Amino acid sequence: MRPASDPAQQLRGLHAELASALAAADWTAVSAIDQRIRRCLEALADPAALEPEAQAAHQALHRLHSEALRACAQECERLRQRLDHHLDYAEGRSAYQRIGLMGGR
Repeated sequence: MRPASDPAQQLRGLHAELASALAAADWTAVSAIDQRIRRCLEALADPAALEPEAQAAHQALHRLHSEALRACAQECERLRQRLDHHLDYAEGRSAYQRIGLMGGR
């Protein structure tokens, strides 16, 4: 049995957690896992010096993390568009209210 500090095991665990959070579109969990990934990678002095199994896990996590960055960017764009829509609606409603107030004079 491998120790809990095994880099390959840690990287695979982070990969599984990130994949699960992405599948659920749980952006709060993605953020927390991203921080844990950073700490894990900082603890690995030199990823190139890892054993082949750990290097493979590192590469897989790197690919998934790249996908997560794209997914986060897409979610930010979706939210930006939604906010723009709400702002446009609010501006239109405000204009109608001003016209209504002016017409009532």
